[in-house]
Amino acid sequence: MPPVKPGSPDDEKGVGEKTSADADEPTVTDPEPGPAPIEKAPPAREEPVMPTAAEAAARRRDVARPTVVRTAFYLAFGSAALGVVTGIYLITQKQVMLDYAVSPDNPLRTTPARAENIVTTYLWLYMIQAVALGGFLTLFAYKAQEGVRRARMMMLIITLIMLLFHFYVGWAWPDLISGFCALLAIALMYLPSTREFFGPRQTIT
Repeated sequence: MPPVKPGSPDDEKGVGEKTSADADEPTVTDPEPGPAPIEKAPPAREEPVMPTAAEAAARRRDVARPTVVRTAFYLAFGSAALGVVTGIYLITQKQVMLDYAVSPDNPLRTTPARAENIVTTYLWLYMIQAVALGGFLTLFAYKAQEGVRRARMMMLIITLIMLLFHFYVGWAWPDLISGFCALLAIALMYLPSTREFFGPRQTIT
């Protein structure tokens, strides 16, 4: 094949025109700019979770139980036991109470039927409060030995109910001793020396 001279038609055809081989090659174009990357927000700060009663008690296993907490339990048990014994003693004195209710020396003298109703109701109420309140008082005093903070609050509520019952129904010297023991038990439970044992107050959020 003769060489192609410069300026020939074949040479002009090759200038500025693509051959078939060049046309088959893909053209590389610059990628279009995509959206800017989204910055991730910092992780939210987790709020501290208050420990449950069981977890708080487990953390206080290393804290020695104050002596006053054990003493308060004995006082609560003594208060409950004295209330039950007093109720049993009053039941044995039912006839004496009936005789006094219908006696002419009684300024509030009443009929035998009404006296029977009043005395029986009083004895039932006394025994119910002595067994129920005394039992719950002893139970929560026992739970307080494990460092359960709510047990102290329940002891306080039960003691107030017990004192209100005796205030409205009537006081006797065994009731005075029983109430005094319950109040003393509550006072010992709230001494400053028990603060670390029962831990801080738990808030509900």
